[in-house]
Amino acid sequence: MVNSADQPDLAPVSGALRDSPAFLAGWLGATPHGGQLLVDRLRLEPSSLQRLLVCRAPRPRRFAADVTAVAEYVEVTPEALAGALREAASLAAFANRPSQPVEADHAVGLLAAAHDTAAEQLPRTAGSFRMRQLADATWRAVPEQTRESRDIEAALAWSAPVAVVSLPQLVLVAVNRWLEIHQVPRLTTSGTERLQGLLLAWRGHGLVFIDGTLDTPERRFAVAHEHGHFLLDYAEPRRRILAEAPDLLDVVDGHRPPTAADRARAALARVPLGVHSHLLERDTDGGAAHDVVAAEDDASLYAQELLAPWDATLRLLRTVVSSGRPYSEMLRLAARAIADEFVIPPDPAVSRATAALEALGVRRSFFER
Repeated sequence: MVNSADQPDLAPVSGALRDSPAFLAGWLGATPHGGQLLVDRLRLEPSSLQRLLVCRAPRPRRFAADVTAVAEYVEVTPEALAGALREAASLAAFANRPSQPVEADHAVGLLAAAHDTAAEQLPRTAGSFRMRQLADATWRAVPEQTRESRDIEAALAWSAPVAVVSLPQLVLVAVNRWLEIHQVPRLTTSGTERLQGLLLAWRGHGLVFIDGTLDTPERRFAVAHEHGHFLLDYAEPRRRILAEAPDLLDVVDGHRPPTAADRARAALARVPLGVHSHLLERDTDGGAAHDVVAAEDDASLYAQELLAPWDATLRLLRTVVSSGRPYSEMLRLAARAIADEFVIPPDPAVSRATAALEALGVRRSFFER
């Protein structure tokens, strides 16, 4: 470690780089109190902060490698730096969100997806090749140490422009309070209904809010579920826009309201304009709307694939399956093995076990139906 007395004063250099987004001084300049956020998250000394600010900003396609190199230079843990930079970038994006949209349709591009505390009927299917591809891509983007530890929050920080925020009690009132403290416009929606997870996505970045009282398996599943919403309901449509109608990105990111022509082009490109919301919407009978149910199922299937990969699940259950046991006992043993091995809650474990046992040829007998 270099003695701080021997280090040059980098404050003038970092000050001169505040307008250059190619360096962290400029990259963090758009974040309200960005320097202080890093000091608080990483417990940096002033000299270490200056060393950090003069480093080049991480490149999106080489985020893990660049952050690891910067972390070594500043002498902080790479995972902590990755998480802090993701939070700073998300706050910078959200700080530019219009605080008073004149109409709901003008709050374009904001995704809000919530995971409530009610018991849910998880899909009893093996998912799809698409979900496995997305989950595999997430794990490929993280360092080997994170893959081995299966640290889902670190995996998000490495693989996606998403930050995880834990609140003591996750309700919309508390989320709005947190946003206000961080100088980010509040949501137009509020309430005191308890949630497990909430995703907000805007201009390519996401904030995943998690209820801090969740136990480890529930927390892991809630984080993975909200990440599924980010990828499936936000990042993929945004990529379609970039590929098929790139000039609509200004509309989707809220730089201008959509015109009638924009709406027609968006319909042809199969991309939504306006507020994308899955905030526990209910129909007149109190049930969830069909598109909300579909989005929730997909996010849960992705979470299962991310936390309990299909091939690894099948390998595990081959050690559990044995002839002569009743199906109900086999399912109970399989679900417990999955819950213990992959640290997921009981309901997702049962869902995963049901699909995996069927894939292995284990089904209820005629007399057990």
